[in-house]
Amino acid sequence: MMSVKPWQFTAINPTMGIAMKEPVQLAKILKKAKRPLIVVGALADQIEVHDGKTLLDILIELGKKIPIVATSNISKAFLDKGYKPTALMTVANITNRLSDPDWKGLDEKGQYDVVVYTGMTIYLELQMLSRLKHYARWLKTISLERFFIPNASMGLANLKVDEWKQGMKAFMDEMAAPSEKAAPSEKATPSKKPAAKKPGKK
Repeated sequence: MMSVKPWQFTAINPTMGIAMKEPVQLAKILKKAKRPLIVVGALADQIEVHDGKTLLDILIELGKKIPIVATSNISKAFLDKGYKPTALMTVANITNRLSDPDWKGLDEKGQYDVVVYTGMTIYLELQMLSRLKHYARWLKTISLERFFIPNASMGLANLKVDEWKQGMKAFMDEMAAPSEKAAPSEKATPSKKPAAKKPGKK
């Protein structure tokens, strides 16, 4: 864990998330999630990532495996690229639902365990993640912004633009790689009880 100052100086509080230098570390955590979700803000189509791709482009790739909630006007950008998000709603709406322990999720199969927030203005993302930090303690949150967002459980450590772009390429490579299979556990051989002795004849 790194000691990192929040990008927005006023976002200082006693409990801050973990800042990571390498986005690939976040990918490894996301791949282990049982019920992941991605919440996307209005800036996703304006942020260049790598090789001419925007943040929106790589999120569409992730959306093939992970459900995506499109907020604000980013829904049109998704649809223009031929991708239909799992849900269209305001960021406040999805954040409120995520903080409700009785909510069964978009597919009625239960709450989520890891949620990614990205493509938003910093002050908005800070406030949404603050709510989840205080009212959804069962939930792990990840921020993919290149700035340290302390209200997320995990995020990045104020990276330079080039560092973030290279890191996000590694992030996508890791997400595309097959998950490591757990080593098969050895089956315990049940111990056999000794056969009961027959009572001897007198």
